[in-house]
Amino acid sequence: MTEQEHEPQLPAEPDQLPDDPERLARKKRGEKLSRWALAIVVVLSVITLAARTFDSDGGVFDFSDEKAERAAAEAAEAAAEAAVLNPVPESLAGFGLFHEVTGPQAVTEVEQLHGKALGAGLDSAWIAKYGQQGEATLWISRSNREEDAVEMLDRMTVLIEDGGTPFTGLEDIGEDAAPVYQLDGMGQRHYYFRSGKDLYWLAAPPAQAEAALQELLTSSGRGSAVSESSQLEEAA
Repeated sequence: MTEQEHEPQLPAEPDQLPDDPERLARKKRGEKLSRWALAIVVVLSVITLAARTFDSDGGVFDFSDEKAERAAAEAAEAAAEAAVLNPVPESLAGFGLFHEVTGPQAVTEVEQLHGKALGAGLDSAWIAKYGQQGEATLWISRSNREEDAVEMLDRMTVLIEDGGTPFTGLEDIGEDAAPVYQLDGMGQRHYYFRSGKDLYWLAAPPAQAEAALQELLTSSGRGSAVSESSQLEEAA
């Protein structure tokens, strides 16, 4: 290469290009758009934080009595919906669910236990054993209509009152409009009552019977529907 010859010149880097007016204008518009994008992100962040801070009623989340009552009501409603699908509690008075019979077999056993006349109109049934030794037993029958369940409850009561069964001491320990029947037999304390279309019969050891009943009333949606006098007698 001679001294007169020169190496080819590479294209200038973007930063080295001359500042033409059009390029400067594009650069300013880009910077302006970046500032607007940042402002939008900040605004959206503030809105999101506010949405998380305020509840649907427009108040700040807190743990007031009203909020606690609402949460308890929602939990009770969820439990009631679950009980419609399967009314058998997972435990009663410290006894865990040990064995469960459902479906046609349970309906057949309930009919055999109470007689087909009492089992007329059954839609489904459950039989549950609690405790390793089957210390407590729960029978639940669901009728097609609430009227059928009421009639079945009345028939059972009349049959027991007429005698000829192993049960004694029949007593209504529930509220007037919501009877809960208590009786003794075969070394256990027994209770039976109705909740909607469902008829419950519980047999449990006397020492745990009252606690098991209270839990069963709650899980069935009846709540604590036992008279105070009967609770005092149990405590005595």
